[in-house]
Amino acid sequence: MLKEILVLLTALAFGFVSAIAGIGGGSLLVPTLIVFYGVDVKTAIPIGVAVAVATSLAATRVYLEKGVVNVKLGLLLEIPSTAGAVLGSIIYQVIEVKILKLIMGFVFPVIAIYMLLSSRLKHRSREEDSIARKLELSGEYYDESLGKKVKYKVSHSPLLIAGSFLAGTLSALLGIGGGVIKMPLMCIVGGIPIKAATATSSFMVGITAATSALVYFKEGFMEPSLTSIVIIGFILGATMGAKTQVKVKSLWIRLIFAGILLYASIRLILSSIGV
Repeated sequence: MLKEILVLLTALAFGFVSAIAGIGGGSLLVPTLIVFYGVDVKTAIPIGVAVAVATSLAATRVYLEKGVVNVKLGLLLEIPSTAGAVLGSIIYQVIEVKILKLIMGFVFPVIAIYMLLSSRLKHRSREEDSIARKLELSGEYYDESLGKKVKYKVSHSPLLIAGSFLAGTLSALLGIGGGVIKMPLMCIVGGIPIKAATATSSFMVGITAATSALVYFKEGFMEPSLTSIVIIGFILGATMGAKTQVKVKSLWIRLIFAGILLYASIRLILSSIGV
């Protein structure tokens, strides 16, 4: 019972600070559950996927109401992303635990670096490519902070498609939100403004994660009780974080989260090689 309470409090804390700092706290849950709470790798991964679904749905509702989501682009990129999620789910069922730990050990430091640098992320305006032109993928949204409409063109669609496939695969395989790949890819490569990229990425993450979540549930990999505790804690924490007026320096939160990820990565790598 004590373990469940601690997991709930951890999920609550991650949800709270992730809402304040704009960090995907779901990516932290998987390594934290494995390293600090001794949860089996193949139990923790489906939990991470389920959390991604729940948090994506909550955020996407707001983004859709504000008209920031590029639905056309999101649906196009969701095709390879879902295909990647299916592949990741299949690999998950046959891959050895030590190899999974090793992959996590090398992927999570990349996420930690992204957390530290994402606040400086800037999109680069690009020329519209032929695919985007034919499918009318470029879009616009009203930016409340600027008080005007922001129009943008989508570029390098083939790279966005390939990146979405990779994001979907890693999302299902490691139980992380694929947004850590999709968002910077759309922003830097696709020339999409950060707000539209974040909203569209969030829209996609829920669909991608739901695909692998269904597979994990059907195959009996999902542990309902622990998953429910984590989702409840994370959503409550995120809700409180979004509503709080307390000023918290995002940099310190990012540093702490990055430190946890780096520590967990080292532990996972050492565990995978039997040290």
